[in-house]
Amino acid sequence: MSKIDLPLASKIKSQMTELLESQQFEKAQDIMFGFLRDHREYVGTGRAWEILPLDTPVLKAFIFWLEDNPNI
Repeated sequence: MSKIDLPLASKIKSQMTELLESQQFEKAQDIMFGFLRDHREYVGTGRAWEILPLDTPVLKAFIFWLEDNPNI
């Protein structure tokens, strides 16, 4: 499994938090899906993330996942 450098995970988390606070949900979704598309080693090869309801809880859950996995 490859590792993502910590600054990237921290940067994604910061960007998404800022976007959610300013209610820019579509931009936050774009960041999340970009990460999931480019780093399938963390989410598998399926497309389950692409059918999730794109609401604030899902986006916040992704941020929490980043927090729980700071070493990726």
